[in-house]
Amino acid sequence: MLFLDLIYRIYHYVEQYRVCRFAFRTLAKAARTLSQMAMQMCVHNGFINSDFSQEDFNKNKEILNRWEKEEPKSIRSMTWFVPAFGLPHAGIHNILEFVKYLLDKGVNINLVLLGNAFDAQYSHYWIRKNEEFAWLGKAIIFENPRIAKLPHTDAGIATRCDTAYSLLKYNNTKSKFYFIQDDERLFFQDKAKRDLAEATYRFGFIVITNAEALKAMYIKEFGGKAESYFPAPNHIEPAEDLTGKRIKRLFFYARPEPSNSRNGFTLGIGGLREIKKRHPEIEIVAAGSAADFDDHGLKIKQLGQLPYSELQEFYSSCDVGIYILLSKHTGVIPFELMASGCAVLTNKRHYQQSYLRHMENCVMFDLTPSSIADAFDTLYDNAEIYTAILAGGLDFIKRMPTLEQEMNRIYSFMLK
Repeated sequence: MLFLDLIYRIYHYVEQYRVCRFAFRTLAKAARTLSQMAMQMCVHNGFINSDFSQEDFNKNKEILNRWEKEEPKSIRSMTWFVPAFGLPHAGIHNILEFVKYLLDKGVNINLVLLGNAFDAQYSHYWIRKNEEFAWLGKAIIFENPRIAKLPHTDAGIATRCDTAYSLLKYNNTKSKFYFIQDDERLFFQDKAKRDLAEATYRFGFIVITNAEALKAMYIKEFGGKAESYFPAPNHIEPAEDLTGKRIKRLFFYARPEPSNSRNGFTLGIGGLREIKKRHPEIEIVAAGSAADFDDHGLKIKQLGQLPYSELQEFYSSCDVGIYILLSKHTGVIPFELMASGCAVLTNKRHYQQSYLRHMENCVMFDLTPSSIADAFDTLYDNAEIYTAILAGGLDFIKRMPTLEQEMNRIYSFMLK
């Protein structure tokens, strides 16, 4: 165990401080191999290495039908199925916000970390070593357990399409929910995995989403029950007085392809090249992924994946943020930017949504590099419009419900 503890410490240090990309990847690969050899008895829960039968589907349906009829409904304990994680990104952060809310409400929580043997153990190690997650001490944490051995709780909740297969087999519960944060069919290039992701939307789980369009998708395409909430930032604090603010620093949410195809990385780079042609003095910074990328000579400052605790200060240091999302989701980042006093440029959405409002709280562009640059110029060349968009973003956030108010509403929905 001392040897594994040393590996975890090195792995954590390299991940946090990005000492050397090559060393990090090599160490991670070696540690995973060692862990898998040493711990063959650990179970991998996910798409491929799990066995499912018609009996699983029958039991699942029985539970869902019984919960539908149960009155009054009560949820005082929950089992959350969560992908193993290190540095929490936006999706994991949203999950943990809900878990914290429920713990504070007095709900007993089992947190089930799923992944390969090393990932699940490292994730638990990371939680124990970070004081900001001390509150998770109130939860019971399981590392890649056998689903049949998990204790009874009033509800189970999946948080990603592969974890939905674990929830399908978890029948020691009264109800089943599914926290959907994107159309996860878009996560995969492999058609088999796309189909496996889509299959989870037919399991019949009651769905919670953080986007109106995802709620509509689940109801209209799959005939399910769903509710959505507004992913309110937990801060509204621009770092400076916005009066007279001018555009000097541009943020780009960069998640390179092919590992991510939903954030229009290549399109974004094209837009940045056009902006840099018109305004060579602009500083460009990128964050969102630990992967390095070729910036085609734009001299982009690549910050990788920033800790959540640093995001507000970072966003406040930027004057304009470009965020592209090519799925039925508004994303969370535009609202964090608005709350930090950073103007939002984002792509037009061709589905019904009410949060992103062109020329009110953001400027929206077509999916071409020149349209991105034109949207930037709308702000850069017009101080009055820029100031109005900043003020509109802050005003929108202040008028929307707080995260606590939305979670209260979602908890009530779960009991209906």
